[in-house]
Amino acid sequence: MSTSSSQPLLIETSEVTRYETFTREQLIEHVEFAQVTERFLLEKLREAYAKIGIPQQETIRVVDQLVVLRHQHFGRSSERRPNPSRERKAPQTPRDPKVLLPSERYPDLDLVETEVELQTAPCCKLCEAEMEKMSATEDAEFLTMIRKSFHIVRQKRAKYRCTKCHGDIATAPLPPRLIPGGSFSDEIAIDVAVSKYADHIPVERYVVQAERVGVVGLLAPTLIDQTHALADHLKPVYEAIRNEVRSSPVLHADETPWKLLEGDETRNWQMWGFFNETSSYYSAQDTRAGDVARDFLKSSKTEVLVSDAFSGYGKCTKGTGTKNAYCNAHARRKFIEAELSYPQASPVIDDYRDLYEIEREIRGKPPEEKQHTRQARSKPIFEKIRTYVYELQCLPQSSLGKARQYLLTYWVELTRFLEDGRIPIDNNLAERGLRGAVLGRKNYYGNHSKRGAQTTSVLYSIVESCKLNNVEPHQYLKDTVRALHQGESPLTPAAYALKHHVAVAPSLRKAAA
Repeated sequence: MSTSSSQPLLIETSEVTRYETFTREQLIEHVEFAQVTERFLLEKLREAYAKIGIPQQETIRVVDQLVVLRHQHFGRSSERRPNPSRERKAPQTPRDPKVLLPSERYPDLDLVETEVELQTAPCCKLCEAEMEKMSATEDAEFLTMIRKSFHIVRQKRAKYRCTKCHGDIATAPLPPRLIPGGSFSDEIAIDVAVSKYADHIPVERYVVQAERVGVVGLLAPTLIDQTHALADHLKPVYEAIRNEVRSSPVLHADETPWKLLEGDETRNWQMWGFFNETSSYYSAQDTRAGDVARDFLKSSKTEVLVSDAFSGYGKCTKGTGTKNAYCNAHARRKFIEAELSYPQASPVIDDYRDLYEIEREIRGKPPEEKQHTRQARSKPIFEKIRTYVYELQCLPQSSLGKARQYLLTYWVELTRFLEDGRIPIDNNLAERGLRGAVLGRKNYYGNHSKRGAQTTSVLYSIVESCKLNNVEPHQYLKDTVRALHQGESPLTPAAYALKHHVAVAPSLRKAAA
């Protein structure tokens, strides 16, 4: 490994290398040097393993891990691969050059018209006579916004007295609020909740945003108490969402780590998610045991549980009438990781691409039609995959060997969707559902108490269900809180969307399918 003048220049600051100070040429040179160094280290690693007698499988396993880690840090995060057949079929018609005006793009927004006039009428360039204003105008549009503002509301409650005996005084009662007599309106609690659970903004940042518009002195713990009160008020909606999910014949499930920062001996909790196409139910628990899923499935109408191959999901369905269907996206992902070191994985990935192309074609079709198409077109592709994988020659501890073993071990569960048109090919619905919780975890790390974990479960369930149904969460929460104050039965986001005839956005329709 040469150390000549071609070695890239490293610009050091106080403690770490500041890559943002590199020029483009220095960055290119640095990457090339890193690649040369990596090849050198890999060769030395193989030589060292050969000298000390480490078994070949262990050597391959470590090298595979190094390749995968390098890809995770420096490679593309997307698993999407180009499909030449789809590119050939793409229409060659030119794109419509028309650009929509803001009023056409956002027809539901208020339109404010203003007139732009000259202070003095211009003179004609030909005869120099003063020109008159025409009825015609030259119009232009742009989108603007009004900065968030806070207001003080002073409620002046009427007082009544008896003019006959002068013995009694009555006062109009206070309108109901989440915290009667508190210093904040229900709208503040809703705004904080939507900012945290829909936009993943920590409450501390909400306080800073309020300071920028002149509201100084808000305390994050006080605002968090507002979200607790809101979640307590919305418990009936939370339970209704739970019942909606449990009534589904096909149920999706997944879980992700969640931190409980204080208030319990167990700090490493799990955020469990259970989903159908219109509802999302979350529950923060102090365990990853399959008992959580088993308890949720009790008295449910679930016939098929779609999940990854985590052993807890397999155990929770034993002795019940519920069948497991495992996620093909996980199986495909293992071959994608193996392809970094083994080109033999490419045919399996290409076959999966064809399977997903079929799923795109039958999206939105009745279950019977999906089942017929899968039997006719998808099943032969799976048989082709199994034949190819059986004949693969690879070491069991290699990444390709592990991908092969995963596919063959869970073959029945991975192909169950071929027999039932209601079952999706993967568990991406649940993985998308937990994405919001993962983003929130990165921003505010977890919860400080068990009550906070419960509040998070309630509000994530409602906000994510709103997203599934293309319901604006802020308006939904205002309407639902108002209905509960008036003693009315609340609507879940799915029922709210049906009542208000909310049209599902194309992106959401695609995701749900």
